[in-house]
Amino acid sequence: MQGLSIAGRKRNDGIDYYQTPIWATQELLKKEEFRGSVLEPCCGAGAISKLLNNCISSDIRKDENVFGEKGKDIFTYPEKSFNNIITNPPYIIAQKVIEKSLNIAKNKVAMLLKLSFLESKGRYNFFKEYPLKKVLVFCKRVQMYPEGTIKPKNSGTIAYAWYVWDWAYNGQPMIEWII
Repeated sequence: MQGLSIAGRKRNDGIDYYQTPIWATQELLKKEEFRGSVLEPCCGAGAISKLLNNCISSDIRKDENVFGEKGKDIFTYPEKSFNNIITNPPYIIAQKVIEKSLNIAKNKVAMLLKLSFLESKGRYNFFKEYPLKKVLVFCKRVQMYPEGTIKPKNSGTIAYAWYVWDWAYNGQPMIEWII
């Protein structure tokens, strides 16, 4: 499978894996409370999972670096089987992962995505069908880079945000900044 990575580069391995910096998840947890069980279905090496309580971790990948259950596809989880989902999904299938997560989660879904995920006509209809509670925009660039590469010296070139859906929330989406 070929696709575009989170940075828009062509990948020939079919994997769109970028590890989430610990501080990025810590900032989400300062702004949003998650009660009950949490699924981290794209856990990779466990950067998000290791910071969560009552968390089940899995990843479709089967290599030795996977923190949770290896070879578990998010699309195999049954409806309403977890209270919450928190993940940094592969960008090439992000919207599909979000739609499935909203089907699995009883309470909240939080996704780390490019800020530009808000754009496009198709996503406008998606956000109408699945309204957001809030978008937590990083003021500082989140530096993510492909697994197995040397950490770049720059501060990152892509703007990211946590997107939060909450089935109990009814209202217009809020925007907050992570400083």
